[in-house]
Amino acid sequence: MGHCDSVYLSEVGDTQVVVFKHEKEDGAVSTIVLRGSTDNLMDDIERAVDDGVNTFKVLTRDKRLVPGATEIELAKQITSYGETCPGLEQYAIKKFVFPCLEKPKKKKKKKKKKKKERSLSSSFLEEMLDINVKKKKTN
Repeated sequence: MGHCDSVYLSEVGDTQVVVFKHEKEDGAVSTIVLRGSTDNLMDDIERAVDDGVNTFKVLTRDKRLVPGATEIELAKQITSYGETCPGLEQYAIKKFVFPCLEKPKKKKKKKKKKKKERSLSSSFLEEMLDINVKKKKTN
């Protein structure tokens, strides 16, 4: 059937449970333990988790999903927040933006490798930020 690294008894709340633990990151199965005070609350939480998992499945299977837009918007929001902070904090907050922009940079490099005839400008991220600003102003 399969294998796991360890099997042991543990207590969750007042209930004894058997835990099957697999330490490697390549496992395809995960368990989420939810606890709540009422059955109605637990039903709502279960529906929310189910909706989230199904949304993730749909988004990862759809080839039209283009990564990078979320990261660019997040970078814009963090940068604007950093400009409102006084003192040296603003520099630390603005430095936090750089990891957010790594995914769009990687996407750009992959596109260049796949389509050499199509040239992308060197200021790709600045262009994307400008496009987002223009769209927000028109809405």
